[in-house]
Amino acid sequence: MKSYKTIEDGKIVIVIRGEMGFEDRAVFWSYIKDFQDSEIDYMLIELSGLEFIDSAGMALLLNANEQIAGLGKKITLKHPIGQVSKMFYVSRMSDILEVIEAPEDKPESA
Repeated sequence: MKSYKTIEDGKIVIVIRGEMGFEDRAVFWSYIKDFQDSEIDYMLIELSGLEFIDSAGMALLLNANEQIAGLGKKITLKHPIGQVSKMFYVSRMSDILEVIEAPEDKPESA
């Protein structure tokens, strides 16, 4: 996973590229810890460059949301594509987290 964090328009923006799995937990949780400790109440995770996510990566996103929601803060996932979009669709991720789909990559109903 390649990633970086910025602060834009009063929100934390995390950009994730490549692949996301268990081995990325330390870096990802450092972003979540920074968010927890900040005065900012909104995080946008940009996923348009994420090519692959496994079940451990999905669990990282879900666990982060659970921790953050308890603080009255919000995480939004933006523009998952390809395999990531399909994983989100199959797992019904948008029932749990706000997901802004990439217009050109909306999965078709099964």
